[in-house]
This record gives sequence, structure tokens and C-alpha cells, in this order.
Amino acid sequence: NYRFLSTNIHADHDYWPFFYTSSDYSDVNFTFLEQKNIEDANLSEWQKIFNGQVPLQDLRNVIYDFRLGQIDTLIYYLKDQSFSCPDSIKKMKLTNCTDKALLKEVLYYLGFAKRVEPFTQQSDNWGIPDTKKDTAAIRKAGEKLLLAASKQISNSKSPAITERYHFQIIRLMFYLRKFENCIQYYTENENTFKISATIKYRSAGYAAGAYYALKQYAKANYLYAKIFDGLPILRFTTVSSFYPGEEHEWQASLNLAQTPREKAVLWSMLGLRFDELRAANEILKIDRKSELVDLLILRLAAKQEKKFLPFRYSFDSTNAHLDIHGGTIKPELFEFIAKNASQGGTHNPQLWDMVHAYFCFGERRFDDAKTVFDKMHRYPTLSKKMKEQLQILEAVTLVESASKITQSVENELLPALSAFEKSRPVEMDTTIESQLQSALEWIQLRLAEKYLVQGDTVKAMLLNYGMPIELFKNPERVKNVISFLEAKNLSAYNTVLYKLSPFSLGSLYHHVGILEFARGNFEGSLHYMQEADKIHHAFMKDVKQSASSRIKDMYYEEHFAGQEFPADPFGIQINDYIDRDFAAKKSVTYTKVTFIQKIIEIKKIIESNPPDKANLCFKLANGLYNASLYGTSRRFSFSSVNNYRIFYSEYSPMSFYRDCTLAMQYYRTALELSTNSEFKAKCCFMAAKCEQNIFFENRPDNYNGDFRAGMYFAKMMRDYSSTKYYQEVLKECGYFRTYIKNK
Repeated sequence: NYRFLSTNIHADHDYWPFFYTSSDYSDVNFTFLEQKNIEDANLSEWQKIFNGQVPLQDLRNVIYDFRLGQIDTLIYYLKDQSFSCPDSIKKMKLTNCTDKALLKEVLYYLGFAKRVEPFTQQSDNWGIPDTKKDTAAIRKAGEKLLLAASKQISNSKSPAITERYHFQIIRLMFYLRKFENCIQYYTENENTFKISATIKYRSAGYAAGAYYALKQYAKANYLYAKIFDGLPILRFTTVSSFYPGEEHEWQASLNLAQTPREKAVLWSMLGLRFDELRAANEILKIDRKSELVDLLILRLAAKQEKKFLPFRYSFDSTNAHLDIHGGTIKPELFEFIAKNASQGGTHNPQLWDMVHAYFCFGERRFDDAKTVFDKMHRYPTLSKKMKEQLQILEAVTLVESASKITQSVENELLPALSAFEKSRPVEMDTTIESQLQSALEWIQLRLAEKYLVQGDTVKAMLLNYGMPIELFKNPERVKNVISFLEAKNLSAYNTVLYKLSPFSLGSLYHHVGILEFARGNFEGSLHYMQEADKIHHAFMKDVKQSASSRIKDMYYEEHFAGQEFPADPFGIQINDYIDRDFAAKKSVTYTKVTFIQKIIEIKKIIESNPPDKANLCFKLANGLYNASLYGTSRRFSFSSVNNYRIFYSEYSPMSFYRDCTLAMQYYRTALELSTNSEFKAKCCFMAAKCEQNIFFENRPDNYNGDFRAGMYFAKMMRDYSSTKYYQEVLKECGYFRTYIKNK
């Protein structure tokens, strides 16, 4: 669907994993990103332990990259610098740490942590360990490590290291499936976690996981809520692990909350997982100014817009579904947003008003939406993101509410369109597309649709290449667009329309050149192709001189009029194997311009009735055939105007770039003029190919065969069966073999 509401208006980007997209959360790998954030936070805490004496990269190497043997080597080297050690370790600045006792204690701890690490590979973070790996040998090794950890704690001099040993014990107990012990140990040592926030809340996470494994969901949820509020980088995992259970279990979770804040956080997590509306209602009862509600109403709005905005990238060429649907928002949800927006007193009144206005738009209550917009303009200050979002919603509301796009509407719309045109990126963002891009695309298409209804086909065509194909098949229609753009003193509004248009002036000239060629006006085709070529070369010169030049999205380099053909446009084969023809050597290379010039030259000679008129008609027919979609020079008919339609015949039956009628006429003339049986057989078969292609473009829906033999297959069999070329066709053409076999 289209999307007009940006999640960027939410001020706290610590919640960004929960910004609603097309999926429940996002397609981004948040587990990976969360792990990276944990590593970064952990490294920052280690730097504080060393008072900044150890470089970050050294810490990263030792903590995350070193194997156990490398840590042991480092310990031996610090004890005795004559110990054989790689230069990479000797050169580490970590070895210059002044507090050798602390460094030694840290390395012993890291060695212990590396020994615990294999036990944690049994599941994802806080996931229940795999029972298949719970062997006696594993448990025995784990118990040994637990005893060693207790001994290390008693010897530890650093509180920061001590709490990390506590963390390792809790972690190890969890992966050994000693869930009761894990919970008990965490409870007894909870107050010792005072230095490292990541260690404190990760320890709580394992305790919560143990509660979950024991199906004590209320206690697990309560701990998850504390982690969610205390350590933002763990929010994605905590919400993913959160399980409210049945209603009585959920109420038990709420009863564990010791403060209104804790209860509000629990409701927030419920909202992010299951029910934003219920959660937002309850949080407002607890604390009307809670910031936790902001994300929930944004998610509600994002979910609703999927219902009232049209589906995007439809292959419906009439764009019949661009209107805003209306009637999709449940009355109780609309009332909830409208009531709280009107009452005020919330954490972010501007956000409530924005969602309220958007819901009015979605319900087609445009006057109400404009009233809310006026209210928002009266705020003393609006953030830059809020101003941009407001401008988007006002623009789409203006376009949708207008029964006709009058000059007054255009003047009112101009500031927004100008701003959008300047703000859009030169290259479209293909990862996470902005709401501006989405809204701007919809505005263009919706304006085009309305212009078409009111009879302004020029502006409709200028804004939307998805207009009915009949408009773009008519060269006079396209010439009208060219004249519109070339008019002197183009108005500010029309100038913006051209900047937003998917077409360049050169691409329109190019397209008219193709259309004129298709209807046999080769001189007219040449004129427009030459003009397109001039514009293209001037354009490319400008691009090379100015890196800031905006490249029209739809004006692809490979479709310009001076493009060289990869194959000889006047050569033909029994079967149209393009790769084979591309690989063949060419005595002459043609561009679209020089190809048309050659066509004109041949046609003029034919009109003078030369002795070899049959051969010239055949050559001309070859050029026309190859310039169609069926030939080796099919790219002749490609332009940035029609390119996306080329492979969708349902849009344009008997389209100019598929029509072989004119080619068939010249093959017929060559056939009638010649007296050479072999040559006549070749003309006849090429006419049959044209005849077959014309049938393909008009095949009835109820026709079940692969092909339909016409008059030229019959003529081929009747008149030329004694020729050598006939035997070649019989060998290579499966359709013709089938036809002969069934006779």
C-alpha cells in the first residue's frame, strides 16, 4: 500500500524496531542489530573499567575475537615477557595498562567466560536450552565451572568483575536447565548489579527466561518489563519473549507491578505485541502524560492506513483504485483518537492532532481534517519533521477533496509540490522508502487521473506513464505534451509538473519518432529521432559538467535515439534467435537514426521502380520486421515512455511495437515481383511469420492451440515444396512441421 504517515515524527528512536511497516515489525534483522548494540555497550563499559587506558579495538579483539588459547598466551606473556608470543599480541596497547592486577583479573575472567561460551550455543538469547544436548557430561562440566566461578568471586578485588562472574553463573545455570537455581541466584544477587547496566539487565533476562521455562509467565513478564524500560537496546528481544497468556495470567503480571510506571510499561508491551488500542487506553488511565502512548497510536495509524489507502504497484492501467476508500476505521477507534486529541493534556498533543487529522482524511471527512490542520498551524512551534508531515497530509487532502483540479487548487497545491520536488532524492531509496516518495507518487497519479476525467489529457499524460495506452499510441497526443513543455513562460505550477514528470523532453521526442515510424511516416520519424538525439547529447554533456544535474528516472541510457543496434536490422533467419544474431559479425552498424535514414533511402529507390525492386522490398520488410518486438532489433521500439509496457501485452493488444502488418505488405510485394522460386519461398515464409505474429496479438481467449496456420503456410506447402528453402524451414520451424504433419 501507499504510506503517507512517517514514523519519524516519533521523537524517541530507541523504539524504532517497533515502527510499524508492511510486516508486524520490520524486515530488518533486529536480532543481529541488537547483538551489535549489546557488544558496543559492553565494550563501552569495559573501557570505563580500565578508565579509558585500553583502546576500543584491543578490547574488541580480546573479548570477542580471541580464542581461549590466545587469552592464555596473553596471560603467560604478561607474567613473563620472554614467553614466546605473536607480534600481534605484543604490540597491543592493552599490555601497557598500568593496573597490572586489574588486567590480570580481567583476563582470568575472560578466560572463564570463554569456557562458559560453548554452553550458550544451545539456543537463542534467553531461549529455552535444547534438551537433546543436556547430557551427563555437559552437566558435569557445567557444575565444575559453577564451582570455579564461586571461587573466583571470593578472590575478586574488582566489583565490576565480581558482578560479571555473577552474570556468568546465572547464565550458566540457565543453559544447564537449572531454572530454579537460576532464579534463586538472581534473586539473591540482584542488588549487586550496580556498575554495568548491560550485565544487570541481561542477568534479569536469563531469570525471566527461567520463569518462562517454568511457565511462570507473570513473573517472566514483570522482569521483561523492567528490562524493556531499563535497557532500550534489549527492547526487541524482551517484547519478542513477552507472553501475557490468558487474562488471569496477564492480571497476575499487572499485580506484580510496584509502581504506576511499571504497570504502564507492561501495558505498553502488550500493545506492541497484541492490542495497541486497549493498551493505550489503560496507559492513559495510569498516566495521561506517558510517552509510552505515542508509539502505540502511531502503530494504530499505520495499521489503519493500510486499509484506507489504495494498493500500490497495481497492473491496473486505468488506476481505478487511487481514491481513498473511507469507512474503514472502526467508530470506537476514531472516537478514541478524536476525543483524546480534543481533550489534550497528553505527552505529545501535536502527534494526537496529526493522527486525528489523518483519520479524518482516511474517513473522507475532509473539512474536519482541514479544521485540525488549522489547529496545528496555531501551535507556537512545530518540529521540522512535524512540519514536513503536516505538509504531506494537507497536500493529499487537498488533492483528494477537490472535485476538479482548478487553477485555484493548483495555486494552493504549488508550495507543497515545489517543496516535495526539491526534497525528493535524486535516486529513489530502494531500502526503506520514505513517506514523501510514497505520497508524491500518489499525488502525481491521482492528479493525472483527475486531469484525465476533466479532459486535460496533456497534464494527465505528463504526470503518469500509466495512463491508458491509447493516449501514448497517438503521436498527436504526445506532440501536444511536447508543445505544452516547449511553451514560452511556462507557469510555476506547470514547471513543477514537468520536474515531477517521469518523462524528459528528449524521451517524448524519441517516443513520437517510434510512433511515426510505426505508421510509415519515416521522414517524420527521422525528424523526431534526430531532435531526441540532440537533446540527449546536450543532456549528457550537462551531466558530465554538473554532478548535481538531476537525471530523469525514466530516461534510461539504453533507450536513446543514438543507440547502436546489436544485430544487423536487415538480416533475417528462419527462427528469431536473438543471441545468435547478436553474436554475428556486422558489416555495418546502425543506430536508430541511421537505421531510419536507410529505410527512407530504400523506400525512395523502390518508388523509382528499379530492376531489383523485389530485393529492395524484401530488405525494407526485413528492417520493419526486425524493428518490431519479434525481430532482432526490437529495442528500436523501446523508449522510456513505453518500456515498462513492452512485456505486458494485456495493456496494449496490437501495439505499434508488435505490429507486423506493414512488414507483411512489403514481403507480399517482394513475393509478387520476384520470379526466383527460392527467393519467393523466403518471402512467403517471412510473410507467414508476420501473419502468425498478427494472430498472436489478436488470439481469441478461447483459442487453445499454439498457433494458427494462415494463407502463407498453405501457399508455402502448395507452391514451394520443391525448393531448398522449404526443406530448411521444415527442419527448423516446429509450427510448420506440425502444420504439414496434420495435412
